Amino acid sequence: MRLWEVEDAIAAHGAEIVETEHVTGGVWGRYLKPRKLVLLRKGLTHVGKIAALLHELEHVKNGDDGHQSPHEEERINRTVAHAVITADEWNRATQVLSAPRLEDIAVELNVPLWVVESYADSLGPF
Repeated sequence: MRLWEVEDAIAAHGAEIVETEHVTGGVWGRYLKPRKLVLLRKGLTHVGKIAALLHELEHVKNGDDGHQSPHEEERINRTVAHAVITADEWNRATQVLSAPRLEDIAVELNVPLWVVESYADSLGPF
């Protein structure tokens, strides 16, 4: 999915996106439901922005307010991972690399490590 497509999907739900330095605590984004505002950490890479906004889009669609349970956050991360990485891309990356580590797969696919970790978790033991 392209960045503008994710931005348009968030806007279609009536939410606004603001890049800010005030997203802290190790998160890349945050949805503030009462303000219909998605805060995005300033300085993310292009692919990082796409992944973070896809994550926040799930919160927008679900009507979530703030951080959810660890189980729900993991479910959202797996959803994002499968939107960012196709099965063909995953298979190619894991076959090209000898004894691939998740960090190596993230570099090969040019995606954030948390996306690769979530994708791998969805497949079971790696």
